[in-house]
Amino acid sequence: MKPSQLISRPVGILIVILFFLPWITISCGAQPISLSGYDLASGTISDESLRSSIESQSRSTGQSIGEPMLFLIPLAGILAVVAAFRLSLAQAKIVYIVAGGLGLLAQILKYLDIQSNLSDLEKQGISSSILNFEIAWWLTAAGLIAIIFAGYQAHKDEGQGP
Repeated sequence: MKPSQLISRPVGILIVILFFLPWITISCGAQPISLSGYDLASGTISDESLRSSIESQSRSTGQSIGEPMLFLIPLAGILAVVAAFRLSLAQAKIVYIVAGGLGLLAQILKYLDIQSNLSDLEKQGISSSILNFEIAWWLTAAGLIAIIFAGYQAHKDEGQGP
């Protein structure tokens, strides 16, 4: 088995699992609220007060609650695993780089969006909440970088032959 496959298979599975674990925790009152990648992507928020606050903000800005673009992240993990099992190294390296890059781009854009929303709230004097990015968020980003690295490694593996 090639090193690129040793990287992409477990990391791809890990990315999919991490997508369903808590990514961020919002502390705005007595009880902290944790949201997974799935919650952020689908807009599924169980806490009523947080959901109503986000819905009112999304109505004023014209944005939807969920970020469907975040579904690119588990898709990147799935594609990495499929590419490792089913594609040649030449094809797999393209899949690794494109899928990992798109997933990482989606995560970076969400990070910037969250930071922008927090600064807007602070400007309005509303920010009494604390936002923490959890370990699953950072491990997901590291996993996506590892998938991109697997694309680079697949390029090196091609030159080595069987």
